Amino acid sequence: MIYVTIAVRDAEQRLTRLLGAVLELSATSREPYRVIVVDDASTDDTRLAARRFARELDVSLVRHLEPHGPAAGLATGVELALAESRRDSDVVVLLTAGEARDPAGIPALVRAVRRGGLALAEAGAGRGPGADVDPREVPRFRALLARRLAFFSSPPRPEVDPGFLACGVGALRSARARSGRDPEGGLTPGALTELLDHLRAMNAATGAAGGNPDPDRATDHPPVLAGS
Repeated sequence: MIYVTIAVRDAEQRLTRLLGAVLELSATSREPYRVIVVDDASTDDTRLAARRFARELDVSLVRHLEPHGPAAGLATGVELALAESRRDSDVVVLLTAGEARDPAGIPALVRAVRRGGLALAEAGAGRGPGADVDPREVPRFRALLARRLAFFSSPPRPEVDPGFLACGVGALRSARARSGRDPEGGLTPGALTELLDHLRAMNAATGAAGGNPDPDRATDHPPVLAGS
């Protein structure tokens, strides 16, 4: 299962484009997609955009009663994905409904996590849609994450996009266990930051052990929620 969690607020048209692109991916994928849309108290018809795809796409809508910022939305989505997933081999993709996000890159991120041995993969700034994420670029990705992680624990800043990330469910659960967070305590933006730090460390440890294979060559809840 590929979980795609989307944090969104007042972005009906952008969400429609994102969900349409994910629908196209799911139609040609051998693996099912599950989309979790976290609406951060939108005042427009963002919720309707999600509901319009309910018949064609496995999509759930969760709504924050008050705006908490995109980091809280991503944390909510990850929490729900971890609660639902039954396989450590599942992958969770995190993205916001930003102008530059193109779901066409999701398969490359999933390959980097599954075949490349990465705990976390990020679509680098300036890479074309669908460009493969080369595990040999992990040091550069870590540098990018270091500059962007402050986003997750800062007040909402609409001009900042946290990036386009994918994580393995098993790695997320392992990182959560190492962090000492209570699994029943819910995932906050601060806790999500800690998990991403652990995943970065796991990437570094894997690289130190001899490097990651080229993915093209390898074989095979504190935020208050309301119903949709």
